[in-house]
Amino acid sequence: MKKSLVLLPIFLVSLSGCQTNSKPKFSCENESVVNEVTSQASEGLIKLGEIMPGVYEEKARTAAAYRHGPAFLSGNDHSDLYEIETDYENVSYSLRNIRTIEQNEDIGNYSCKSNLVATKGDREAEVELNYTAEATNNGDDSYVEISQLSEEDIIVLSSVLIKYK
Repeated sequence: MKKSLVLLPIFLVSLSGCQTNSKPKFSCENESVVNEVTSQASEGLIKLGEIMPGVYEEKARTAAAYRHGPAFLSGNDHSDLYEIETDYENVSYSLRNIRTIEQNEDIGNYSCKSNLVATKGDREAEVELNYTAEATNNGDDSYVEISQLSEEDIIVLSSVLIKYK
């Protein structure tokens, strides 16, 4: 009797280890997909700043004008109200409100929407972002493609560079 009681836990433990080799379900919220989306967005925006020096300062001024009126675009010095930080490479990005718009489970393709959130210190800005994610290598990897951000989106995201006094 004691032998069978000792063997029963060993048998149950070995059964729990014999599960099929199932992969986690691929989706818009998959951690590796989310990381790739935020990485692509961050790298693309940093590259834009390198290719077009001053672009974020210009877009931040436009964002200030949206908030305070067109007088902010007049070229007047408004340094008493705000400063525009130039370290755009220190803006961090994350996704919020991730949604699956369409899915084709047969090929592992998902059309997704989320809010891309730019954060710098205690300042945040967010825009809607579309992206597609597709399983590759039998679901072990994913291919992610994000939609291009509009000029309006870049203006909104650049607003985190405005530090009000």
